[in-house]
Amino acid sequence: MSNFENYQQNNPTPPPPTNQSSFGDEFKSFYKGDFKSIMSLFFSSPIDGTRSIFVSRSDKAYTSALILFVSVFLVYFVGTYLAIPEKFKDALGLELMDFIKIGLLPIVFMLFATLLTFAIKSSSGKPEFKTELLTGGLSGIPMAVLFIFLFGLRFFGEETFGELFRDPQDLGTFMVVFLLFIFLMLVNVVQQSLKASGSKDAIAWYASPLVVLLSFYFTYKFVDAIF
Repeated sequence: MSNFENYQQNNPTPPPPTNQSSFGDEFKSFYKGDFKSIMSLFFSSPIDGTRSIFVSRSDKAYTSALILFVSVFLVYFVGTYLAIPEKFKDALGLELMDFIKIGLLPIVFMLFATLLTFAIKSSSGKPEFKTELLTGGLSGIPMAVLFIFLFGLRFFGEETFGELFRDPQDLGTFMVVFLLFIFLMLVNVVQQSLKASGSKDAIAWYASPLVVLLSFYFTYKFVDAIF
């Protein structure tokens, strides 16, 4: 046996490196690069920019959507836990599972937005559900903006989050306008998603607010069932 054959037996060729990466690596990569691009397009060019996200990200749509889903969950879960003082947690008997449920609320809304948009697109084509998850993922951006605003509001008064939602009439004109702004942002996400898939302008115009309203309604029913 030659020296080369002996070397091959004693030093087998290592398997080629794989390009697979963990979800944690994808998460870090997303926030180092893609997140900034998405946020820039979403806020600086709400119509054309948002539509371009749906058009140009078909190869990464599923991963980006999952990361946005997880991020919004963490914002609501961790943010609510930090915002509610310990005395209120004890008085209300809030446990870890209650905060997990709160974190799931925007996720439920985002899933319903995805399902309803997928159903509309299915009537005129063959969309892929994994790609359509990006509609729900981008819907999470206005939901996160809403929570961050309420989180900041918590430090300018003594109201708890529960009181804010129970007494919307006390929030004033600014809060009503702000909530309308969030609603319009959600409508725009659905509308641009529909238009990016080739849906007619009339369908996108009339269906978008309906999708958002129905998503809120189904989320309310879900909340009523789990709390």
